[in-house]
Amino acid sequence: MDNGQKCIEKSIRLTQQASGSKNALNEEEALTLLAEVTQTLKAQNDRQTKIYSRLHEIGKNINEALEIDALYKMAVGFAVNELQFEKCLIFEHDDKNGWFKVVKSKGYNNPMQQKVISIINLLLSGEIIEYLRVSRSAITHTSEKPNEKVAKLAKSLFLSECYFELVGGDMEAPYALIVVGNGPEE
Repeated sequence: MDNGQKCIEKSIRLTQQASGSKNALNEEEALTLLAEVTQTLKAQNDRQTKIYSRLHEIGKNINEALEIDALYKMAVGFAVNELQFEKCLIFEHDDKNGWFKVVKSKGYNNPMQQKVISIINLLLSGEIIEYLRVSRSAITHTSEKPNEKVAKLAKSLFLSECYFELVGGDMEAPYALIVVGNGPEE
């Protein structure tokens, strides 16, 4: 739950308490609470504006001559630097053998983790890719709402919460899989 929601829920609880008790908020308390909620909502709005501005800048730099590696670098950089995910990986499909292999990653600074993710491959007809293709929707995995389809893979990717989505190509032959997420609390 983000800070904006917490402030709003707090104000609702206080209002409910005040309406049924002698401990009604005085004007100063009400104004302080309103200022907290306003400040939190403004911060959220500023963050979204920053993200959209950055997306616009990135979009201006994309053209048909851009090489795919540069596009991948921009995508993983945006996910980690702008969206504040700890880690991002892009698996690209190889038509010759049917495997998705990691071609770009960010946030994996530990050499052991880099070695592990370099050997992870996903099969086009495997359970995760097949689910993404057929359902045409992303997979989200969190500790509060685990998804058994990706739980083992998430652990292998050193992620406690993550989001998987196919990108490019079409649903029969997707071009790549992007995975963003955060590692376990240390």
